[in-house]
Amino acid sequence: PPRSTLSPSSAASDVYKRQYLYNIEQSARQLEKLINRMLELARIDGKKIELSLEWVRIPEVVSEVVKSLEPEAKEKRQKISMSVPEIEVQADRQKLIAIFSNLVSNAIKYTPEGGKIDINVEDRGEDIRACVADTGIGIPEEHLPKIFERFYMADTSLTRKSGSLGLGLSIVKEYVKLHGGIVWARSEVGKGSEFFFTIPKRRKAIKKGA
Repeated sequence: PPRSTLSPSSAASDVYKRQYLYNIEQSARQLEKLINRMLELARIDGKKIELSLEWVRIPEVVSEVVKSLEPEAKEKRQKISMSVPEIEVQADRQKLIAIFSNLVSNAIKYTPEGGKIDINVEDRGEDIRACVADTGIGIPEEHLPKIFERFYMADTSLTRKSGSLGLGLSIVKEYVKLHGGIVWARSEVGKGSEFFFTIPKRRKAIKKGA
């Protein structure tokens, strides 16, 4: 077969250029994500977001979220398990997907290789309670009351490396509130975290603050 005409220095230069372009692309995507999330929060603050309500099957939503994020989990040899009964709720489907996606994505990000993520949903009659649990790095107790605030991140080596924007959980909180629910978390450093939220099964179409 013909030999490569590239010298070692030329090959190294090409690798450097590809890495440089990759870094630019990743930075651009992070900036785009930041802008989109800031715009979404501005719309929420301005009470310009309405729920587009429909009857949504929770198992269908969770399966869709897991399918979209499973490649990331597989890269880290993580296992995602689901325990979701057949429940329908009156909700905004896209916002419900965003809630689960943010929580599961965070679980993957902050769980080491070979870890586990569990998604559980409980039918409580008038409402549902969902929990996304992981075997990740955990969150120090003093940070728990603040993690749903905008731009707030517990200062650890992993959070600094993750490129997190500190907005995902604040959006989760606002979307859950729009549905008339609440969100909270439990965690232990080195053992993992549990993120919970509730939403009523039936909800009237209202704006935030109405």
